[in-house]
Amino acid sequence: MFKRALPFALPLLLASPSLAAPEADAEDALSLRIFVDSFYMQDWNFPDDPRAANAVGHRAYDYANGFGTGFAGLDAGYQVNKHASVQLDLRFGEGASQLIGQDQEPTWAMLKQAYVTLSPDAAGKLTLDLGQFDTILGGEYANSWENLNYTRGAIYFLQPFYHTGLRGKYDVSEAFDLVWMVVNGTNSPVDNNSTPHVALQGVLTLQPQTTLALAYYTGPGSSGYATDLRPGRDGEFEHLFDLVISSVVGPVTFVGNANYFFSGPEGGRDRVTGEAKTSTFWTLSLALGYRLTEAFAVAGRFEWFDDPDAYVADTTRLLTGTVTLDYTPFDGVIIRLDHRVETAEQDIFIADGGPQDTWMATTLGVVVKSD
Repeated sequence: MFKRALPFALPLLLASPSLAAPEADAEDALSLRIFVDSFYMQDWNFPDDPRAANAVGHRAYDYANGFGTGFAGLDAGYQVNKHASVQLDLRFGEGASQLIGQDQEPTWAMLKQAYVTLSPDAAGKLTLDLGQFDTILGGEYANSWENLNYTRGAIYFLQPFYHTGLRGKYDVSEAFDLVWMVVNGTNSPVDNNSTPHVALQGVLTLQPQTTLALAYYTGPGSSGYATDLRPGRDGEFEHLFDLVISSVVGPVTFVGNANYFFSGPEGGRDRVTGEAKTSTFWTLSLALGYRLTEAFAVAGRFEWFDDPDAYVADTTRLLTGTVTLDYTPFDGVIIRLDHRVETAEQDIFIADGGPQDTWMATTLGVVVKSD
């Protein structure tokens, strides 16, 4: 009932969000996973504050210099019958506060996913998910082992994490799926206005292990990326276009992700004057992995991010590069060593000598999971 994994531990259908609804024997109806994801990070900027690396607005779960636990997790799914199933994913730890944390709604702070899936037609072409679920946007996942690199990219942290609402998927053909969402907004269990966010995505399977997914996501900025609009405001729609290309050819895995965003004419803010205007940003992420043996793999990721008004980031331009060594000594044990370099247009990184425009860190991540 969980996402199918590619040989390099990357989900095959990057944008296929629904639980499948096959007929299941009683012993196969319940699926469980428990895991712990811990790390050691060396921040080569040597800041006085161990959390300095996480002070920028684009860093994910490698939150501090030294030892840390990104996540402890429990995932449970139950196939009621061929037409209905439920999914419940819980997360604990410092990473959970970044992924899910709601200061106003502490009840939700451990709930990564909780939804029901219905497959009303006999052929199983249509599935409907109702509740809180992971976003369909982007090319990386909260679970580190589902990505080519251990640390999530800067672009990942600037995309939606989850939504609350209704999600549907229709298998138009063996090669093409349509996915859509009607949701409260971005990372919000409760909407603050009367107009939902909506998304439409087409997923094209070019061959069994190559997919192309193109999505459009829109809704009021007051329940999306924007943070300075009045809650309850239904206007000033924002618009996000998301393209993901993934492919596995033998030992090689490739994942590309590009975004383009623009706000309404009153939804953005001029970086210098603060006056209302249309704000735009665009992103590009390219990741390539190579499996050397069953136990060893290497991967690299390059990111380019342009945000002229610093609308969602702390800088107008950001470049990142990451190299990862992957070692899987036993089933359920994943050890990864990341070395990451970032450079920004502005001095946004904290170092022992004061703010600077570059950051470098090495992170050792260890995941132990039950499946």
